[in-house]
Amino acid sequence: MRLAPALSILFAATQQATAQYFIDYFAVGTSGCTGQRRTCSNIPSGTCCLLGDWAPFWWGPARTGSWGAPGFTVWTQTNDFGEYCGRCRTTTSFGCWVNNNPFDLAFIVGLSTTCNAGVLRRATVDTDASGNTTALAAGGEVAEGCTAYALPDLLGYDGNDYVITDKNRKEIEGDFRALLEGTRKLDFAGKWKSALIGPTEELHSASGEDLVAKEKPKADSA
Repeated sequence: MRLAPALSILFAATQQATAQYFIDYFAVGTSGCTGQRRTCSNIPSGTCCLLGDWAPFWWGPARTGSWGAPGFTVWTQTNDFGEYCGRCRTTTSFGCWVNNNPFDLAFIVGLSTTCNAGVLRRATVDTDASGNTTALAAGGEVAEGCTAYALPDLLGYDGNDYVITDKNRKEIEGDFRALLEGTRKLDFAGKWKSALIGPTEELHSASGEDLVAKEKPKADSA
């Protein structure tokens, strides 16, 4: 596991019950897959990790991996606000990948797959990160294999991991964003001590890849 051992009881219980895969989106300007990031840390197969209201230009490398289950990453087109997993662009193994030219949202599937950019499913509703059933974005067109959406549940800042909850999401992400943008100064560690998990463990992914971002392969199909 890539999380520090000092987890809250609730967070640890959630990990044990549902954890299969993780997706990290690292802030632009970071060196490979290290530094400031947002993470979907315990998502099941087929769950697209969204950006929320953060534009893709804030994000650079991305890393995918597993808590032990096998899997493959599906990289998909999205809009200017990272609101949905659209047409599949390519597929990769777990690891650290260049992800800002263009930016793709990711989800993970448990079986080996190749990308069929022309295959979409038409869906009408989905369950979001808060358990609310809503209409899917982009007119309901999502990549084949994408069955749900999730918002990041961890922030990595200044060498530490912090839990994002529905209750603190707006404020903690607002502070995180202000620090990345340099629009104001604040004692992030002091203010968010209650959300602290512990030091970030910069581990290799389950596939043994290192933290240096690699170029993703070209689209599997046109």
